[in-house]
Amino acid sequence: MKFSARSFRDAVLALACGASLLAAADGACQPTNPAGNPFRFTALYSDQAGVYQYILLQRLTPGQGSLAGLTLTVTSRTGVVKQLTIPNDAAGLSLHSICVATQSVSPIVDILMPDRFLPTGGGTITLGDVDEWTFGPLPTDGHSARYRSTGGDGGLALLECSRLTAVLEVPVVSVIEYWNPALDHYFISGSQPDLDALDSGRFTGWQRTGHSFPAWVTRTAGEFGGFVAPPNLQDVCRIYMPPAIGDSHFYSASAGECAQSLANEPRYVLETQAAFLATLPDRETGACPPGQIPVFRLWNQRADSNHRYATSRFVRSQMLEAGFMSEGYGPDGVAFCAGGSPLAPQIGGTP
Repeated sequence: MKFSARSFRDAVLALACGASLLAAADGACQPTNPAGNPFRFTALYSDQAGVYQYILLQRLTPGQGSLAGLTLTVTSRTGVVKQLTIPNDAAGLSLHSICVATQSVSPIVDILMPDRFLPTGGGTITLGDVDEWTFGPLPTDGHSARYRSTGGDGGLALLECSRLTAVLEVPVVSVIEYWNPALDHYFISGSQPDLDALDSGRFTGWQRTGHSFPAWVTRTAGEFGGFVAPPNLQDVCRIYMPPAIGDSHFYSASAGECAQSLANEPRYVLETQAAFLATLPDRETGACPPGQIPVFRLWNQRADSNHRYATSRFVRSQMLEAGFMSEGYGPDGVAFCAGGSPLAPQIGGTP
């Protein structure tokens, strides 16, 4: 769906200033600037995986102030610090709204930042000594942003850059597989804190296997996206097994299996009720609905319990030959069915 640049600009102004769309359009929404700072953070967005992220900055004094050379610093609630120094070529940016975003959002944003720069669990972001914002957890439904004016989820993810005005929706993420050779354990995740910790080496010993699968993270599309999620999507629980019984994780799209697993082993810890969304296969045949792919669950049958979740039949065969046991529905042991939509984000707007 296409919209005019003016309509997007008015909507962004309204959400940033906490005013109505009409007030913003009429110029009545004028932010206060008691400290004389030229810029202010107004909105943050991230998909669940942290690949699609943006920061919106509002220029409070028309024609004044330069971002060039200033450093963006973000500190997560767990103390992880990341920094980005804005390049000198940003000196010419003179728009009312300026966007800092990842490459996946668009290559023509005002300022590029690395993937997973923003912690989805919340934290504090500063722009030199110009502005500071301590924010709560970011919505990760793929179509909502956090707006400073509301102090919470402000709804539609509206992006305004010098050459791009758009609405962004990312209802599907890649669930990435990792392997730890020393432990011979596998792990999957589609969440920014996990991916960032593993890829950065803060959790040592893990490496990507090159395998992944798409997973929905929302059942409902945003206001403009037009996405239609597969029917009967279920929450996929993530259960942690402490070191004494595996130091590993277990995933299931069956609420009954999640509850029964926790009841059978009091030491298990429910980390999240909804790591992502998936559908259950046919209980007898293991068949998935049209357009979705089977995810096989295989157990290592060791005291240090660990499961591998694979979409490749070749990988499944390899694991069985290595002594893993097939678990799940049907003769092939299908744990759940994933995907049902392309991974490309929906971006509607006017470049």
